[in-house]
Amino acid sequence: MKLVCLLLLVIVGLTTPTIIVQSTLTTTIVTTGHTVAYAGYFNTNDAGYLGAGTDWIWDQYGDLSPKGTKLTFQSLFYMSCGSAPILNISAEASFVAYFDGVQIGSGNNWKTIYSFNLTGGCGSHNLTIVVTRGSDSGAGLIFTVSQDQSNCFNCGSNGFWNSNVCQCQCLSSCGCTSPQTWTGYPTCACQCPSLIIRVPVVPLIASQTPISNIFLCPFGQVRSPTTCTCQCVEQWCPPRYYWNPTPSSCGCYAILT
Repeated sequence: MKLVCLLLLVIVGLTTPTIIVQSTLTTTIVTTGHTVAYAGYFNTNDAGYLGAGTDWIWDQYGDLSPKGTKLTFQSLFYMSCGSAPILNISAEASFVAYFDGVQIGSGNNWKTIYSFNLTGGCGSHNLTIVVTRGSDSGAGLIFTVSQDQSNCFNCGSNGFWNSNVCQCQCLSSCGCTSPQTWTGYPTCACQCPSLIIRVPVVPLIASQTPISNIFLCPFGQVRSPTTCTCQCVEQWCPPRYYWNPTPSSCGCYAILT
């Protein structure tokens, strides 16, 4: 029983990364004058190397391209979640990868899946990979860019995910009646100003400005979250007494006969 519970906890704690972009014929472009095509040898012998839907790619000449052929592949994509993405990549025979123009890593063994952390926020990004062929058996490139999106997009009933800034925002920002002010996500409501009570330095020196506008309610009253004023807390009154809710004089008063 303990083993089953532990296994369930481990499974619940796991998150599956979401693939943002992967090497396919439609997501990637190649050096001018060439056309992206399936890499014949690797797609035949190592299909599914990085999971379903990800292809080994090369140019239209495929395995006939000579050793030393250098191709530059580019993929443009948009990130609407702010968590750091990860590039998983392999190529035959060697590659150098750039993210938004900055070199992030390289490799020279197609049997190794290389992983690099990418530092990019919300918005459009450019992945550039320069691959050099060095084998007679075949040539190819395969990659995925994925990220953990478990903390993105779930904004509840009072918010929506703003893909321009990669964060939850309120569905509306209705006007508030003074002295209330609007409080953003996740509250998304009009609220009274926060109560901040500052205590003067003791002893109070002559040049010190007296503290004012400290909002305290008298005993038996509470602050209304709607009007931001003190209101009486209704109490039970004994027989022949009535309750006076007026804030200036709330309390039980005798019924005059």
